[in-house]
Amino acid sequence: TAPPNAGPSAPAISASLPTAGATTPSTTSASTVAVERVQLAGHREVETGGGPAILAATDDTLWIELHRASHLAGLDPETMTVELLTDVPAHCGISTVNGVVWTTIHRQSLVTRTDAETGATALIEIPHACGLAATNDAVWISDPNDGLVHRLDPQTGDLLDTINVPEAPTNLSLVGDLLFVTGEGSGGWLDVVDVATGEVVHSHAWPQIAHFDSVVPGFGAVWAAGRGDPRL
Repeated sequence: TAPPNAGPSAPAISASLPTAGATTPSTTSASTVAVERVQLAGHREVETGGGPAILAATDDTLWIELHRASHLAGLDPETMTVELLTDVPAHCGISTVNGVVWTTIHRQSLVTRTDAETGATALIEIPHACGLAATNDAVWISDPNDGLVHRLDPQTGDLLDTINVPEAPTNLSLVGDLLFVTGEGSGGWLDVVDVATGEVVHSHAWPQIAHFDSVVPGFGAVWAAGRGDPRL
């Protein structure tokens, strides 16, 4: 049965890195060591339909943003069966935390909050919702049309804060008490936001940085990659 679609609606919204010494980028020549190719131990394919694009996981389900179909799907890794959640719109972002699946769909200005066990889904109206990062303490949503980043309560979906950033914010990554926000306006930019105050504490722009498609924390740093640039 289709999950119920009921939930709170948000009101209409109208809100250089720390110096550690200069570093010189290094390049590494191609390795001359022969790479041994090994046989794939196991390989299975499953039909999902709808152009699977972005993936996220909870304890017992792999969640799939079906980009062409613009809705959510869930895959059981034990049985390799796929359930299509056609009543849960998804097109731009997907993120999971504490047994909850969050999605965004830009053209409908919607954020969805789906309980991974019960399938109960709440629809939350956020203008031009796109980029998405869910944590235990907050759900961050980017609005590329208006140059805004919103913070939602992860339990209720209530709007808690709105932060002004440069044009067309897309990707979000939370690192401790800092939110890294990237966008594609004017060739690319990166803002670092103090989540406690909502203040933009560092800003960088093209040509210092390029347009990033992905920003993730790891190994004591934040890593960024963009399709238009061969560098990390």
